[in-house]
Amino acid sequence: MILLFEGNPKLVTTYALDSIKEGEINTFSKKTLALGSPGIVAARVLRQYDEKVALVAPLGGAVGEKIKAMCKMEDLGLVDVSLKDDSLEELQLGLENSLIVQSALPRITQEEANRLFSTLAGYQEEIKTLLLLESNDFIQEKYPYFIKRAKDLKHPVFLHVQGALDTFIQDGIHSLVCSKEQIENASGLQCNFTHEVVKAAKSLFMKGVKHVYVQGQGKTSIYLKEESFWTIQSSQEIKDLSLVATGLCAAYAKNYSTEMTLKFARALGELDKRAIEEGDYAQLKQRMNQIELKEGRID
Repeated sequence: MILLFEGNPKLVTTYALDSIKEGEINTFSKKTLALGSPGIVAARVLRQYDEKVALVAPLGGAVGEKIKAMCKMEDLGLVDVSLKDDSLEELQLGLENSLIVQSALPRITQEEANRLFSTLAGYQEEIKTLLLLESNDFIQEKYPYFIKRAKDLKHPVFLHVQGALDTFIQDGIHSLVCSKEQIENASGLQCNFTHEVVKAAKSLFMKGVKHVYVQGQGKTSIYLKEESFWTIQSSQEIKDLSLVATGLCAAYAKNYSTEMTLKFARALGELDKRAIEEGDYAQLKQRMNQIELKEGRID
């Protein structure tokens, strides 16, 4: 099982125009509302690769109610959990049978968080890894606790967040996926060249991070671990870094080689979310074959 936490579930509204006529008032012909949640997208991807997934996401407010309604319409296996209940039988049921376990994480107390992870500890043998996607201001204080407890559960942690990394860089992170700007802000170093990215990554290794995937300039990415780094070149740009984190997590669970892992994660990050929603992975292998890797050593 892969345990997936998402800090910021959302909906995406798309407006369509049949045509644009210059000098006239153009009106939208169609409006569509879709689940834009990176966690739901990641869970769908992992399911395609035969991984059992439990997604825990805070679904509060009006948007949360809409997401819950859409999840039920699509039969995504939503379990609505209240962590204030004396028992966590519903959560256990959710981990066994569902894709999404709803909980109000931003508002839980430390005691409730303790109970949550006490329950997760019962799945020690089943859980292979923990994937954390996105964040918001309300949950930043809770994520470091989740990461620490994940280390207690002995699960590698894959992390992708929006904004500053400082709050989230805690001992126990297995693989960190970030942009060039994020690693610059976290390290205080400029990262315009490969050797500068390597130096910045080494400062994160000293804080307990094991692997770092950096979206560089243009179509270049750099992956660093231990004493090696890989420059990843592709003809396509990455569309979604959360999908790169998902790809790394899936590859880890399946014991892929480093080369296979990087090509898979990079190609997945290049896919359009609509293709993933429709289960169209026909382009994935083709794109993997077009990706070039160059290995170097970290001094």
